[in-house]
Amino acid sequence: MPLWLAHLFARFGYGVVALGVFLENLGVPVPGETILLAAGFFARRGNLRLVDVMVIGAIAAILGDNFGYFIGRRGGRAFVLRYGRYVGLTPERLASVDRFFARNGTAAVFFARFISGVRVFAAVFCGVSGFPWQRFVIVNAAGGIVWAVTITMLGYSFGSSWQMLEHRVGTAGILIVILVALIVVIGLVLRRRDRITLRIREWLPSAVTMHELWLILASLIAVALFAKVSEDVVEHETSIFDATVTDFVLQVKSPVADVIMRVLNAVGSGIAIDIAIVIVLVWILRRRDHAALWSFLFLAITIQIVDAALKLGFHRARPVSVSRYTFLYSASYPSGHAMNAVAVFGMAAFLLAQRYPRFRWYGAAVAGALALAIGTARVYLRLHWPTDILGGYAAGALVLVCAVYLYARLGDGELPSRHHISA
Repeated sequence: MPLWLAHLFARFGYGVVALGVFLENLGVPVPGETILLAAGFFARRGNLRLVDVMVIGAIAAILGDNFGYFIGRRGGRAFVLRYGRYVGLTPERLASVDRFFARNGTAAVFFARFISGVRVFAAVFCGVSGFPWQRFVIVNAAGGIVWAVTITMLGYSFGSSWQMLEHRVGTAGILIVILVALIVVIGLVLRRRDRITLRIREWLPSAVTMHELWLILASLIAVALFAKVSEDVVEHETSIFDATVTDFVLQVKSPVADVIMRVLNAVGSGIAIDIAIVIVLVWILRRRDHAALWSFLFLAITIQIVDAALKLGFHRARPVSVSRYTFLYSASYPSGHAMNAVAVFGMAAFLLAQRYPRFRWYGAAVAGALALAIGTARVYLRLHWPTDILGGYAAGALVLVCAVYLYARLGDGELPSRHHISA
């Protein structure tokens, strides 16, 4: 780490983060990203608090960008062209950034801050080009929070090797450009999805529907994720990842957080899952939906069998011993709570979406948030390793996909679409 940067942190602490990140996002070419990386490094050493660094970095980035936006908005293009050269904003760079924003629109506002060089001038250019401020505030705030958390965590995770850290961050801009390109490609695919769907239907065997193809792809992804995590667990290659993620989660430890995490853990407990299963079954029986009934019963039974079988197979020790009854309770991998949360809540959201398609995204969001919260609580309470949660998510997703497939097979072989489901 540069000696001058270490001296600044030793003297001013969080003030260095606030000022450095603010000035860079305002449009002044100072090394704000390097400062945030260093702050993550010092948080790892205990000199700073990780959550405080993230919050200060995000607020400073958002405020700096908004000041930069209004400078560009009030001063106009003529002002930038006249005085921008003093901060490195030449006409050539301005034209290059202009083309970048014209091609990528709103996505560019979010991802621009991750690309060195573009980040310094992005907010000013948004103001100069007349980008809508209401949209800018929302997208920019989201990008600022993600950027601050990501860069701080990089400094926190790789702070022990500053050279490795600089190498990883040096390639981040290239990765973001690739990600933006993927988003553009996905957008083009969605725009031409009817033509692509027609071509795929011509290629698929007549016995396989489009929905079944997506289910097959989802199951392959779940299997690949579970296999990779399981391999790392068996080979004992998860120690650094587990320690880093656990330390990050425990940064928010407080009496209030303890209460919240215990409540979330209770939501994912066996009793709570059983109650959820009973509620869904009663709802299904009232609707007299045989496909939903058999597919949900399949899921509820299979998830318990898979959980017990995998724990017997791996028998990984938990972070904290909880073997009060049998040795099965001491097995940590994969997390049964995470597995049940993904499978049961996910299937409930799916069945609700078939009945109320207008709320399908809300149901999926709630189910996903619950699964994520329950997994976080298990790590926070030191009941599971982070990789236990990932393995549980993958196994639960696989059982969920199988249950959805069974639902389609017991029906007409095709999942209902929003065009022919009565609300």
